[in-house]
Amino acid sequence: MIRPSELRIGNWVNYNGYYRQIVSLNLGTEVNADPIPLSEEILLKSGFSKCDSKFLDKPQILTIQISNNETLDYEDGEFFIANSGSHRVVTFWKSPKYLHELQNLFHSMTGNELKFNG
Repeated sequence: MIRPSELRIGNWVNYNGYYRQIVSLNLGTEVNADPIPLSEEILLKSGFSKCDSKFLDKPQILTIQISNNETLDYEDGEFFIANSGSHRVVTFWKSPKYLHELQNLFHSMTGNELKFNG
C-alpha cells in the first residue's frame, strides 16, 4: 500500500499486477495499489539510458538529463546528480526505491514529469 500523501496525479503504481497511472486522488482514503520497485528495466522505460560510467570504478551507469549541464545518474542502487564535468554534485541521502518516488523527485528538480512507458 502507498500512502495517498506520497502520490501525485500522473504517478504510476502497480494495481492488481498491472501498471496504472493515477488520474485522481482522494487524500482521505487509502490507495489500493502497490509501489513499482525501481529496476534497470523500469529506469529504461522512464527515459534513462545506459552510458559509460564517468567514474573509473564502474563500467556503466543509467542516466537522464535534468538540465543543460546536469544529469541524474543511477549506479548501484544510488542516485546522484553529476555536472557536465563528470563530477558528483549531490548524492541523495535517501535514494528513491519506487517509481512514484523517482517521479516526484524528478518533478521537484525539473518542474517536468518523468515519462514512463509501462
